[in-house]
Amino acid sequence: MMSKQVLVFTMEGCPWCVKLKEQLEEAGVDYVTRDVDEYSTMYDKFVEITESELLPALLIGKQALVPQKSFNTIDEAVSTVQDLLID
Repeated sequence: MMSKQVLVFTMEGCPWCVKLKEQLEEAGVDYVTRDVDEYSTMYDKFVEITESELLPALLIGKQALVPQKSFNTIDEAVSTVQDLLID
């Protein structure tokens, strides 16, 4: 079984994005970063589907995680990511 890839949508100068990436690293979670300006087409599609432009946002398999919908704190985001990777 292939492990799920953790994709983090991030933006230059976003302090929450930095905090999330630091905490994912501390938790030993491998992730791939996609800058929303560099990957604007991919991000626009993500925003269309999730109806949220808030960052940092994550995609794990087909599961989208967005602030204020899927999590309210960075700790909660990391915990949710870990739960999804166990499934």
